[in-house]
Amino acid sequence: NTTTSPVTVTFTITPVANGCTGSAVYATVIVNPPTATSNPADKTIYALNNTSFSVTATGAAPLVYKWQESTDGGINYNDLSNGGVYSNTNTNTLNLTAVPITMTGYMYRCVVTGGNCNTATSTGATLTINRRPTVITYTGDDNEQYSDQQTLTALLKDQLTNAVLSSKTVTFTIG
Repeated sequence: NTTTSPVTVTFTITPVANGCTGSAVYATVIVNPPTATSNPADKTIYALNNTSFSVTATGAAPLVYKWQESTDGGINYNDLSNGGVYSNTNTNTLNLTAVPITMTGYMYRCVVTGGNCNTATSTGATLTINRRPTVITYTGDDNEQYSDQQTLTALLKDQLTNAVLSSKTVTFTIG
């Protein structure tokens, strides 16, 4: 039987000896399954930035956390381990570092296991990754005679960090 809140169960045990009944003995067992009291929230970040997902849970100690990832819109989830962009995969807060844009649409949830071996699974949260904004500055000639040779130069920068993006191609079209 699965439940999401603590349940108190009381047993009455009446000993029988030589056909006679004795006094009743009472035992109370409190079942306290884990509950995800705060689910992870959807996140939107720029490519190559960091983010995290958190869950809050209650239940019988000790609580054990295991983060999972879905790459198919929440149909299937796989356990995560530390490495690559992931850290703290066994805590209540999953950290992602330098997240590539290819991970947009991935979903994350946490499975919490309580000391009584019952589990609770959070809802899935979606990661949305936007392209980093850039700015291009044209620094070439802007006033020459039609027969003169033109020098065309431009500077492409990451607008968030102001870093020059030297490995990217800039194409000029005249006319």
